[in-house]
Formats: sequence, C-alpha cells, structure tokens
Amino acid sequence: SPTGALMHTTSRGKSWQYLTDNHALPIVGISDLIVDYTTSPHQLLIATGSADDWYSKPNFGIFKSADGGQTWQRKKIIGDGIFSDIYKSLSQYKNFIFAQSEHNIIISKDAGETWVALLDEQEVIAGQAFKNRKIGYYYYEPTQNKLYIATCNRYVPTGGNEFAKVFVLDMATNTMTEITPKLSAAHSSAKSGNGFEAIQVQAFKNNILLISACHYNSPETFVYEYDFLKNEVVNYNVPNAGNLSSRLNWFSGFLINNKNSNIRYLTKVQLAKSTNGGDTYQDLFGYSLGYDNIPHVDVRSMIITKHSADGTGDHLYIGTDGGLSFSDNGGSSWVNLNGTNVQLTQFYGMGSSEFTGAVSAGSQDNSIITYLPNTKKWIHSVRGDGYDVAYSKTSVGRAYGQYNSRALVTTDNDIVPFTKSMGLAAEDKANQRKTLVSHTNGDLFFASQSLFYLQKGSKTWIEHKTPLAHQAHAIAVSETDPNIIYMSGRWGDLVKTTDGGKTWEKLNDKLIVDGGKKTDRIMSICISPYDADRVWVGFGYMGAYDDLCKTTSQVIETTDGGATWQNASNGLPIFCIQDIIFYQGSTEAIFAATDQGVYYKRGSGYKWQRFNTNMPPVIFGELNINYCRGKLLAATYGRGLWETDLPPIENKSVRIIKKTTECTAPPGEAMVLLQDLKLRRRGRLLINCPVYLPKGGKITVENKRQIIFGENGKILNGCGEKIDGIVVK
Repeated sequence: SPTGALMHTTSRGKSWQYLTDNHALPIVGISDLIVDYTTSPHQLLIATGSADDWYSKPNFGIFKSADGGQTWQRKKIIGDGIFSDIYKSLSQYKNFIFAQSEHNIIISKDAGETWVALLDEQEVIAGQAFKNRKIGYYYYEPTQNKLYIATCNRYVPTGGNEFAKVFVLDMATNTMTEITPKLSAAHSSAKSGNGFEAIQVQAFKNNILLISACHYNSPETFVYEYDFLKNEVVNYNVPNAGNLSSRLNWFSGFLINNKNSNIRYLTKVQLAKSTNGGDTYQDLFGYSLGYDNIPHVDVRSMIITKHSADGTGDHLYIGTDGGLSFSDNGGSSWVNLNGTNVQLTQFYGMGSSEFTGAVSAGSQDNSIITYLPNTKKWIHSVRGDGYDVAYSKTSVGRAYGQYNSRALVTTDNDIVPFTKSMGLAAEDKANQRKTLVSHTNGDLFFASQSLFYLQKGSKTWIEHKTPLAHQAHAIAVSETDPNIIYMSGRWGDLVKTTDGGKTWEKLNDKLIVDGGKKTDRIMSICISPYDADRVWVGFGYMGAYDDLCKTTSQVIETTDGGATWQNASNGLPIFCIQDIIFYQGSTEAIFAATDQGVYYKRGSGYKWQRFNTNMPPVIFGELNINYCRGKLLAATYGRGLWETDLPPIENKSVRIIKKTTECTAPPGEAMVLLQDLKLRRRGRLLINCPVYLPKGGKITVENKRQIIFGENGKILNGCGEKIDGIVVK
C-alpha cells in the first residue's frame, strides 16, 4: 500500500505477512512492485514512497530483494536530484525495467541493479520543461524502441494551467515529439474544452495502441486507436455516448481481455465492464463501503490474472480504498481478501475522552470511527473521509469532528455518528489534520488559513485573519492563556498571537538555530501547559536523506516566547516530526511522532529515545494521550491506530494549593485534573462538581478536612482505572 507496507499472502488473503517492517529504513509506502515468480524465493523489486505531500514525505527510491523480502538493498539512481524521488510505477519488458517518477522515467538494463534517467527535465517541449509537468502514465513500445509518456492536467509555474499531453520519446535518437494534437484533431467535443485531464496509453493489437483520455469535471471519455507506424489516429469510440456514471480523473486502469478484445474493464469510483468493445460500460457493483464482500469504492488498481473467451471466467483483483477484492467470474461476485490482519486505514487526526476513554479518529475514505476500550469494539458510520477530532474537556460525551466536506460537526454521546452541525462548513483552506483544539476552558479553535474561534456557550464563530499565505499546517493554544496561539503554514511560516488572533507576529526571521535560519515546513507545535513561553516546533522534509546519520535540527525550542530558539533534536532521526505532545503531570517530558516511529524525551538534558516497541516503521501523523486510561495513542497514515501504556513519570510536576481553591462547573459539566495536587497547611479545596483524575492520580493533603465536598462534588476516574484519590501525608 502507498503509505503502509509491502504485504504477502500465500493463502489468498486469509492471512498476510508484512515484508518491510524490519527494514533499517522507514519505508513509508510501496507504490509498485515487480515479482519474479520463476525464482525461489521470489526476487522482488519495489518502488517506495507516496505522491501525497501533506505529511512531508521521505522517499528512498528503489529497493531489491533476492530472498522474498527478508532483506532489502537500496539501488541508488545515477544522477543528481532524482535519487530520493517518488517512483510510483514499475514495468518490465525483457531486459528493460522502467520506473516512473513525477518528472522523469528511469531505466535499468541489469535487472534493477543500476538506473539512469531517460529525460532531461530542463528540456523545453511544447512550451514547458518536464520539471514543471507531472507524468501520469507511460508505455514502452518495443518494436520501435519508443516510450509514450502521458502527463497530467496541472498548474505549471510558467503559463498557468496545462492540460494533459502525450509525448513520444525515441530512445534511439533521444528525441521527443508531442502527439496530443492528433488526438484532438481526430475527435473532440464541446465538453472537452481545450484539452484533457488524464491520458493512458497501452498496447492493443498489431501496430495499434489504445490512448484513453478523460476531461475535468466531465463524465466523458475518448478512446483512440493510434497506429504508431502511420503516426495517426485510425479510429475512436466514446463509451456510453460520453456519459459514464462517474469521473475518471485518476484513471487507475483500463484493461482488455487478451482472448477477446470486446471484453474491457474501466476503473473509476466503481469498476465498469464492457462486452461490446468499449461502446458501453456497466458498473459491476454499486456505491459500497466494503460490506458483505462488495468491494469498497474508489478503485485504485486492477489486474487480470486469467482471461476467458467470453469474459465470464476472468479472474480479477482490484485494490480500493477499502483493501483487496477478488472475482473468479468476471466481476459478477467478489470476495474480500483483507483477512484478519491487513492494516490499511489511513488516519488523519484523532481525539479521546478524559471522561470515558472513548477514542474517535478521522480516516481516509472511511470517515470518523469510534473505539470503545471497555468493550474493545469499533463503531462505524462511514460517509466519505474523516479528518481531525477533538473531545471536550468540560462536557462529558461531547466531541467535535470534520467530515470530507470540511464540515464541522459534533456529538453529545462520545461516539459516531457526529450529526449536529457546528455552523462551519466547506472550509477549503483547512488541512486534513491537527485543525481542532478543544481548550480546558470549554472554548473551541479551528485552524485554516484563518483562525476560527468559538467561545464556550456561543453559537457564533469569530474569524481572525492570519498572515499565513496558505492553509495552516499546525496549531497550538496555550493552556494557561488561550489568547496565546501559534500557527504554522504549509510552506514554512510560523505566526503567533497574544490577543486571541486580533493581531499576529511573524516569527520566521527569528528561527535562527546553530547559526542558520530554519526555512523548512513546520509540521508540529507544542506549548508547555505550565509556561506559555516554552514552545517546541517540529520540522518536515529535510532533503534527499543521503546521509541518514547527519545531525539535524528537527525539533527546536524557545523559552522566551519565540524571541530566541535552541536545537532540541539530540537523539532524533533525520525524518519528519509529524507531531509533538507534552506529557502532562511531568515537569517537561514530551513525545514526538516521526516517520520512523514514536520518540520520548524525559526532559531537559535528556536525549530522545525510541518508544515504539512492536510498532511498524510508518508515518505517525498524530499523537494523543488519554490520561483517564493511562495510554499513549498513535494514529498512523496507512497502518491503523495504536496504543501503549504511558511510561512512569520520573520527575512529576505537582500543582501546589496554598489557599482556598474551588473546583466548580455548570450543571452537567465536569472538571479534568491532569496534574497531582498538593495542599499546603492553609490550602483548602472546595469540590462542587465531578472532578476526574487520571489513572494513578492523587490529591495530597495534611488532613482530610482540607477537602470540602459540595452537593455535586465527587472525585472519580471515568475509565474504571485505579486512582490514589485523597492521600493524607
């Protein structure tokens, strides 16, 4: 999977083995693979990395295994600037192996041992250099030794939007020509506008190639028959009279039965099939969320492993946003092959309740999902994508979340579905994760390119513009003073407000560490819950990763509110710091989520230590501490949700009570204490509401008369964990 692992089954999906988890490098995903089944054990070639960029990905190029995936060797590509590129597809023709990156095609003529680039990315073809284009598909035609390269519709720095194009590289002469105008001249329509969104090229018969093209925001698709000897389009068809049932903008596959070319398959939101040469297609299943062996929607890839004369016995495998499905009857019925141990869920954000321990997390194409630890059950309410989640720290049962429309919704019973609108929808400048902050005072914050603020008890959002040039990538709000807020932007900006968002200060020029200015993308921000001037910042992608032992300032900290910064990275790997979270109850212990796992730092003077026993080396996008249960939670992007026991605190931070202090909350609400309390002789604690203590939490007094309970006052742990409660000492 593109952000999870390379998986292998010998039982047709009943159980799976992960082949890349023990690798020395955190291979965050497998984009494509070639398996040599003639060898035993199988020889494997994989392309690592992912084209998604919200998590500031590392990519490690191409790897080879001669022992079925037990050990791996990285194959460095010859040439500067392309070693760590994203290689998202592999193909083989006899002794040639091709790999595709976003801006280049590379080739190996020695079974994947050495690789060279085929394109000069600086060369200008049809008004643009290839470095400004994005390659969608390619096809090698062996009889003429030519490579057909299809680019995607995209915005380019010079010239604005450019539609998809098809180029032909003559590998003998190293010359490039464009054939897109021949397609448009053969057939176009009013719907197609000025050009195409995505194009795919594949072999058909004799000297004919099939070139399939679709259009942005249109269900219209053209399929051209291109004679590469005549260099012209000799035929075309428009499936379903230009009205396919859903868009084909990602064009993951267009396959033909090699025993009967009238049998064709088209991957889109669902899988469609034609029995009349592509004139008409019918969906093989409806819109499904993966239940009852019906494949999940959003088909990303497909292969045919057995071809039948009439198509009714075709063996089909499809990869979707819900995993892997198989059909042995041409798509009439399907079997889910995920087995019991395929971890594929890509989580964006999560939150947990300090009152009950419930966990809810937003995932790619599988919405917000809730986990109830007491019963160890998951509750599903799938309605597209789910993004960040935050639980209230004052109202039992209340949680906030985002769905795929960026609509902000809430629930008052801890679990999905989140159905009540929060009056903030279609916020297209929002990130998928780390957008929500639920404050201890009951206020709610939402980060987009602007800051949105909802005061407790109000129904009206207040919007404050920020100096960010793009959407926010991280936000942190001070527990001691909610007017102090830090936000980072998608391309490296860091801004701060001390008046709740009315005015902002840009801190970029102050990010001077070890004599140099930090300009990398800021992925994470953490403010000490005891000191608003104490802040940690984590950075993203650092480069080509050619020197993985290089000392880098991946985390920096300030103790003066951002005026000066120091390197706080001792012990961390070079990889992206996706999240940083403070361990409340400690003096200054913090956790960090990286692309190599979770790291833990006990405090100043300590090195970071890996804290991910039994965890896979994948992207850890967000961390959450559930103090009620004493658990550290980690959301991965591609391997599900994980938890572990919190480590014991070596240096506790105890809140000292020297005078009369009241714990109170409106009817129906409660108070959460995440620090131990200690009452001095003159200290009094008036408890007039439910007070929730963390697992093992305690209140130390000199005599029990220092604690006075009101009518609604009580001390408890809502997760059923043991607390020390009131301790006389």
